[in-house]
Amino acid sequence: MQLVGAIPTFLQVHKVFTMIVPYFPRVLRQTLAMAAMAVVALSAPAMAQNENGFGEEYVLGPADTVSIRMVAWDSATLSFVRFDEIEGDYTIAPNGQLLLPLIGAVDAAGRTPSVLSEMLSVFLQQSIGLAEEPSASVEVSEYRPVYILGDVQRPGAYEFQPGLRVDQAIALAGGLRRAEDLSDGAVRTAVRDQGTLRETQIQQIQFAVRAARLEAETAGAEEIVIPAGLRHPDGQGALQDAVARETRLFNSRRESLVRALGALDETEALLQREEAALEAKLGGLNTQLELLNTQLEATEQLVERGLARQPQLVQIQSSLIEMQSRQTDVETALFRAQQSQTEVARDRIDLETRRQETSLAELQTVKSQMAQFQTRISMLEALRAEGEVALLDLAEGIETVLVFNISRDEGNVEDVQRNFKLAPLDVLEVSAVTPDEENAAGAGQ
Repeated sequence: MQLVGAIPTFLQVHKVFTMIVPYFPRVLRQTLAMAAMAVVALSAPAMAQNENGFGEEYVLGPADTVSIRMVAWDSATLSFVRFDEIEGDYTIAPNGQLLLPLIGAVDAAGRTPSVLSEMLSVFLQQSIGLAEEPSASVEVSEYRPVYILGDVQRPGAYEFQPGLRVDQAIALAGGLRRAEDLSDGAVRTAVRDQGTLRETQIQQIQFAVRAARLEAETAGAEEIVIPAGLRHPDGQGALQDAVARETRLFNSRRESLVRALGALDETEALLQREEAALEAKLGGLNTQLELLNTQLEATEQLVERGLARQPQLVQIQSSLIEMQSRQTDVETALFRAQQSQTEVARDRIDLETRRQETSLAELQTVKSQMAQFQTRISMLEALRAEGEVALLDLAEGIETVLVFNISRDEGNVEDVQRNFKLAPLDVLEVSAVTPDEENAAGAGQ
């Protein structure tokens, strides 16, 4: 009901908006566009939800990848024009934003694809001043995963699909784990999971050290500050090796920047000396011009009184013209030297800005990967614990029943049925418990 009410409100606001915005500055147009889109944005997260907490239309979130296509009608050529600069696949960042060419940062998390397409159409129109609103298409090309743990054939992360049920998720993971599979492969699985966990923990440590280096580069610090409490699975020596590698890279990039800035400083100093020399030369020429003008006035008076000859006057005038030409040349050279200094200052700012932007982009990527590593570590630790329990149950030959529990950020859902619908990032735990444990859990609820 809220979504149906939001669309007419947005269209009414946008109709008035498109009539008056051509008379506003660009920044104000963008601000008004964002205000208009807030009508839809406030309604999108409150869509009708089913009993499992998952909306009828998919709601985007961090780590979703969307495919964006945009076209606009060109009245001059009577054809549609594609925006190749924007079209492509984009992954929503951990902060919930998409960073798009021509548009900039857009808050995508919490929006549905249809609402996001409306937002992009308005933002692009106001960003580049299109006469007509372009048409945008937003489709999910890769969904966030769901995690399936416990007594299944292939525990792990699987891509979510709208409407995915518990029984379908179990099928994705190869079905339920059989007793004979446990007897043949439980030990091998436990060993493999332990090795994968160790490898992932090593990668997490390496990326944590890399993030520390990038944070130091972004802040312009002179050394890397390693977060306290980092523990490498292979010991303190392995951690020191990782720190040493990142420190060498940090020093190399910092020295490269210092050399580039030093070269600009030398160029600027040379231009400043050239400017000082030209100013001194210009001062000398100005003095000579003043003398020639004085001499010209005196000679003109003598010629009028018949005390000097005309050729003498012509010679002084020629000298004056030549001196004025030299003065113009020096003034032009002085202007060029000052302009070159301005360009050097701009180059210095661009160099420092590019380095910081590069470090920030790398840091964002590294932190996103670290978050993925942490999720994987948590999953592998759970797998290791479950593997140990499975080995004990197998050794004792205890009869078990299956229980399905779901972990979510907003709260856990326990003992669900096979037809329960999952949401993105759900962790489905398939557990084989004894009848006594199941009864005890039911009594506790």
